[in-house]
Amino acid sequence: MYYNTTNEEEIMVDLFELENQTQDELVLSVAGCMHKPFGPSAIYKRYPGKILITSIRRALNTLVKRGRIICIGKVMGMYGRKEKLYKIRHETTKDYRSN
Repeated sequence: MYYNTTNEEEIMVDLFELENQTQDELVLSVAGCMHKPFGPSAIYKRYPGKILITSIRRALNTLVKRGRIICIGKVMGMYGRKEKLYKIRHETTKDYRSN
């Protein structure tokens, strides 16, 4: 999801949206490799390549909105302030034998 706070042209918004989708999936991939709850700081420290922590926070908010992760509390972040703590939402599998 791209938040067009700078009123960019539609074509640029589309390009930024594609870039953000890639970041969202990479953030989710990093989180999945951790096998434990995570905050933005933990993702930032393990992210392959350069990224702003604000971009990680944006990706996490988007992943919550899409139901891929859930917020489970708060933890102390790397800047000495509390940040949200997340975990990957595991979909329940439907038992088709009950139909």
